[in-house]
Amino acid sequence: MILRSIKSRLLLSLTVFVALSLGVSGFALDRSFRNSVETALQQKLKANFYSLLAVADAEKGELMMPELLPDPLFNRIESGLYAIIKNQLDEELWRSPSAITLSSLPTTAARLGQFRFDGPVSSQKKGYYQLSYALIWELENGEERHYHIYLLQAAQPAMTEIAEFRSSLWRWFGAIGIILLFIQGSIMHWGLKPLRKLASDLQAIENGQQEQLTDNYPSELQNDTQNLN
Repeated sequence: MILRSIKSRLLLSLTVFVALSLGVSGFALDRSFRNSVETALQQKLKANFYSLLAVADAEKGELMMPELLPDPLFNRIESGLYAIIKNQLDEELWRSPSAITLSSLPTTAARLGQFRFDGPVSSQKKGYYQLSYALIWELENGEERHYHIYLLQAAQPAMTEIAEFRSSLWRWFGAIGIILLFIQGSIMHWGLKPLRKLASDLQAIENGQQEQLTDNYPSELQNDTQNLN
């Protein structure tokens, strides 16, 4: 249907503009917040990695870990923070006490000497953020062993935080959108007032209630009203 009303056309245009502007801004803020959450999580896992590496030791030709680890979350069963060590053949050599009851955890190897951060990756209907690192450990006899160290953090806390932020963000943006449309509608109503007055005066002339248009019009309409007179 063709919109014959100027007010309807302007209102539709403004509604589309506001919706697009808030949508793009909301998407950018949501992405930025998610990136900040994941970056903070990645830094935390790196700190956990260095704390594990600090207490690791090579005995009997293999990398050994103490019974109690620096971060208490590694020592509590199914705490949400897990660590796994595998050899070059992808054979599991050790896992933290927190992961003892878990049958499997997703692991993706990193390149030698580099960190790899993934997530959230799924396993058994659960999501995990993973930080992996591959290193060469030199034993006392000079022999070198390749190890892959994996740290996994349950994704649910981060996903909950992101979901709460997203919900709050869109509630605020929805309220802002309604306020902006109300303000724009009020401005539009005030801006179109001279046209409504012109239409009213023309109707009055047709009905014989007045002989000509007044001079009380904006400068943009002065030429038209003078020509009509």
